[in-house]
Amino acid sequence: MYEASINFDMENIAPFLIELESHATLGLPVADLTAFTKSTPVEKERSRALTVTFHGKRVALEYRVFMDDIDAPDIYFFTPSDELAKLIQKQMIEFADRNGL
Repeated sequence: MYEASINFDMENIAPFLIELESHATLGLPVADLTAFTKSTPVEKERSRALTVTFHGKRVALEYRVFMDDIDAPDIYFFTPSDELAKLIQKQMIEFADRNGL
């Protein structure tokens, strides 16, 4: 499995997921993932198994949240696609750079 990960403030989760979906058109359930992230208790880790469409193929994608501190989740994406993980990581870095994170 390949990984893409970052730590965001809670207020950046939805904007990042919306931007990722806009860029990659994976079929991410943005509202559900945002609510899932917000409902994760501090010092707890939870994950959701997803299937997304990437380059016309269905690909497994795990969305994992560790609530490191109140309103400061670490988010992780795990996938068997190296190319998808690299794309997500690139989007994470670009989002963080543009937003001064």
